[in-house]
Amino acid sequence: AAGPAAPPEGAAEWATAALAAASLTALLWSLPAALAQPAAPERPLPTVAVVSVPNGGR
Repeated sequence: AAGPAAPPEGAAEWATAALAAASLTALLWSLPAALAQPAAPERPLPTVAVVSVPNGGR
């Protein structure tokens, strides 16, 4: 079981905690945009041309 967390001691621990908090905030802020579904394309897909080769290409 986890107990109460101790606050960071020293500049390095404060910097690490601040960087982790900023990273988590940025990830959570961008999560809704990452989950959005892109819209379907408006134009039809190009068609493929079939080319006939005389004598079966021999």
